[in-house]
Amino acid sequence: MTRDDALKQLSHIARERAFDRHVGSDRLIQAGLDALIAGVESPSLAMLAGLLRSEEPEAPALSPDSMPGRAIRAMRFRLRSRRRCSAE
Repeated sequence: MTRDDALKQLSHIARERAFDRHVGSDRLIQAGLDALIAGVESPSLAMLAGLLRSEEPEAPALSPDSMPGRAIRAMRFRLRSRRRCSAE
């Protein structure tokens, strides 16, 4: 999974939750783990990905929709900037 894919997955989950659709804690945690592995940097993602099964009820508080939209846009901007720098 690429960084873009991971960010799209996080954005999709945030939209689902914004429309009151249930997203399981296991899916939230997996999305956090996928994003970290793909190189997305965020303290809340690290906490989300590191939750134990007994801590799953805490996942919604650390999920992508709990991050301001600004934070997700900032992550995308940093990703694009890095790509431009590496392409030059």
